[in-house]
Amino acid sequence: MKKNLLSVAVKGAIGLTAAAVMVPATPAFAQEDATLVEEVVVTGSRIRRTDLESTSPVSIVSAEDMKVQGIVNVADALQQLTAQNGGLTSAVNNGGGGKSTVNLRGMGSQRTLVLLNGRRVTPSGIGANATVDLNTVPVAIIERIEVLKDGASAVYGSDAIAGVVNIITKKNFEGFQIDMQGGQSFESDGNETSVDITFGHSSDRGNITTSLGFYERGSVMQGDREFSECPLTDDADGTGVYCAGSTNTIGGNLYGTPAPVPDGWVQMEAPGSGGYHALTNDDRYNYAARSFNSTPAKRYNLNVNGNYQLTDTLEYFFEGSYNKRLSTQQMAPQPINYTLNNWRIPLDPDVYPFIGDYDFADPEDGEDSGNVALPLRRMTEVGDRIYEQAIDTVRLSTGFSGEVGEFYWDAALTYGRSDALDRSRNYINMDRVVKSVTDNCTDGDESTPCVNYLGEGALTPADVEYIKYDDQATGYSQQLVTEFNISGDLFELPAGVVGFAAGTSFREEKGAYQPDALTVAGLGSGNATSPTSGGYDVTEVYTEFSVPVFSDTAVGDLTADLAARGFDYSTFGSDSTWKAGLSWQINDMLKLRSVSSTAFRAPNIGELYGGQSSSYENFTDPCNDWDAPDSDAPARCADEVPTGFSQANDQMRALVGGNPDLMPETADTFTFGVVAEPLDGLSVTLDYFKTEIDNAIDSVEVNTIVQQCYTVGGVWCDSVQRDATNNIEGVEALDDNLATMNIDGVDAAVDYNFDAAGLSWRAHWETTQYLTWDYQPFEGADFIDDIGVGYASGGSLPEWKHKLAMSVAGDRWTAAYDMSYIGELTTASVAQDGQDPSEIDGAYVDGIFYHNASFSYNLTDALTLSGGVKNLLDEEPPYYYDNQDANTDQYLYDAVGRRWYMGATMSF
Repeated sequence: MKKNLLSVAVKGAIGLTAAAVMVPATPAFAQEDATLVEEVVVTGSRIRRTDLESTSPVSIVSAEDMKVQGIVNVADALQQLTAQNGGLTSAVNNGGGGKSTVNLRGMGSQRTLVLLNGRRVTPSGIGANATVDLNTVPVAIIERIEVLKDGASAVYGSDAIAGVVNIITKKNFEGFQIDMQGGQSFESDGNETSVDITFGHSSDRGNITTSLGFYERGSVMQGDREFSECPLTDDADGTGVYCAGSTNTIGGNLYGTPAPVPDGWVQMEAPGSGGYHALTNDDRYNYAARSFNSTPAKRYNLNVNGNYQLTDTLEYFFEGSYNKRLSTQQMAPQPINYTLNNWRIPLDPDVYPFIGDYDFADPEDGEDSGNVALPLRRMTEVGDRIYEQAIDTVRLSTGFSGEVGEFYWDAALTYGRSDALDRSRNYINMDRVVKSVTDNCTDGDESTPCVNYLGEGALTPADVEYIKYDDQATGYSQQLVTEFNISGDLFELPAGVVGFAAGTSFREEKGAYQPDALTVAGLGSGNATSPTSGGYDVTEVYTEFSVPVFSDTAVGDLTADLAARGFDYSTFGSDSTWKAGLSWQINDMLKLRSVSSTAFRAPNIGELYGGQSSSYENFTDPCNDWDAPDSDAPARCADEVPTGFSQANDQMRALVGGNPDLMPETADTFTFGVVAEPLDGLSVTLDYFKTEIDNAIDSVEVNTIVQQCYTVGGVWCDSVQRDATNNIEGVEALDDNLATMNIDGVDAAVDYNFDAAGLSWRAHWETTQYLTWDYQPFEGADFIDDIGVGYASGGSLPEWKHKLAMSVAGDRWTAAYDMSYIGELTTASVAQDGQDPSEIDGAYVDGIFYHNASFSYNLTDALTLSGGVKNLLDEEPPYYYDNQDANTDQYLYDAVGRRWYMGATMSF
């Protein structure tokens, strides 16, 4: 990608235009009674046009749709789209960070571009973020959301591989409006409250609109729902599932290495009693009960937008917003064990006096003999782990727009920044834990306690204060964009006028994440983590044409849409991307459309500059006992490892984190669709989509790297290092351009609006079916079929998803019902690993239907009351074997259950 020719964008599009113009066309006749129609810009193109239909498939979610369904979060509106799969929601407690995202086609949220009024939105989160937090956009300011389900890099640039979500805000609002809504689950938890105040004023030259909002969501505990009250797993005898929990138990358990601890793991009983027993399933710790099924949050927002007509052909505009998010996640108390900082319990009471209460104490040899115990313990005395985020996000977009002759132009400066404080409470300082069973027990210093870890409640308050700490990290993401766009009618052909758009932009991205000092030093409860810090900039130019090929013929009208973009990144250089589309309006009832394009995604700050750190991973050396008679070790082992070699340990150091040498992901996209309007008010769309992504950024686990080194060789061996004893010392497992993704499928939708029995009726149905969703982790590996597979990592991908929405309205009321369907799943162990489904519970998951109902009534012209019930039948998420959390997939299913809401809108 080192062409360094930004001019390729203009040259490419002009070449495509010339080819299209050569197609024979019939003359178009001017219409004497032409009516002036406002030109608008539709997502997927920057050309202003009167035709709202696009060559690419676009779904629209209106403010009315969200109001009828009681939706007060943008993420909840997008979650209902059948093309959405795997975006973060409030249900994701472990790893969600309080963020909400959209993930079209399940390709990853980083491959869906989010815009606000056609301009980029500041990434937001805990720092150095790559995706937009939808919590930063309040529903009260939204007029509609346009979702382009096609690659659009030629028009918008990086990230628009799976599609584009363009949030259009209200313009020229006049008056004063208060929107209030509250509700909770039928289990009396998960309360949700929102209050929005919007007011605006217009003059003959402009408008200013302001919106203030507050939102609060309460928690739902996993322990308060039957499906998630304890972590389930299959019983070894095949009799079903049981509440498994963790072997990091309350009070702790030990394993002697070597004896004299009795064979196997032993559970510690009351402190000081000397009691213990063989560890059983009944001793396992139920960590699920202390986790959230729905995470609590508060949001405060302020939005101001306006415009002012300076002259008849020049307008000033601005958009300003501030959002504060306070979010919390909670997990069970910290587990600590022998894999962290080489923590061991000495069996010599002269070293660790508390071990003297037990009959397996070893007073003769002491610690130096190697007689120690491997501990596993749940730190319940310290309390639940609490994760809190306080994130402030600001965005300002301002500029001018105007007309010069037949051309419309706009110039804008957009600045955004997100600052985060990321706290994790009740973490454990493992450096102090190790000292508290060794040095502290022999140095006689009372300020550094020797801590008893044997038995439930053994730790004193002073012990807890000594070993616990609150982790505090900070971070930010910053974006600066300057852009200029121009569009209009370029010239006239026999078939009509050639529409044109072009523009240039400069974008600068910066970000950082600074972990807590203890985490950086590796003294906390996990591996050391280095800070993330970096940035990049990009200059881009694009051009776009809409070329009428023929019109008013016996076979209808044909238009070609062509676009090209050139870009120059400070990180990897320059290249280009293009788009070519056709729209064939055969007659008033039938239209065909198709788009072929290339797309790309530049590596983000986290992928480029993410703090590198050492992670100690389990692995199997392929050369272990390579010279044994029955060995199937690779032949290369004989050249590099001496005879008699035996692997010394089962963990090695892996260097993980960002990679500044990353190149962009590239994609080829194709869509073909049919739009039919056989009856007045009835429209039917059917679209085929296909996306092929190369150089997808991912990392490979250490076992795979080592195995590939000794079977394939080449670059796989670049980072595999053996020490003087011939043991593998470590490998690099950094992000790299490794993977390939192939996705195709079909979207279909039917809309029918009609009047009957004095009422207005509306019905909408949409569906998505995946035909292919294959993932290849690296070149030479087998492709993995992800369709219909239930994953432990979340974001399971059903083959089918359906959505049906119906409403009926009278003069003063509206009643609505909607249904969504999520298709069947097969757990990954069966679908991909070949496990016998008869051996496990939760091998298959049936499809599930969700039903919602709502009602609104205009009590007066100024007051509307509304209410409804979501998940009417109180459907519980299904259990499957390789579940993500809460025994299910929290990205996919409703984890709260049946809930009600009531609201009111007052307008003045």
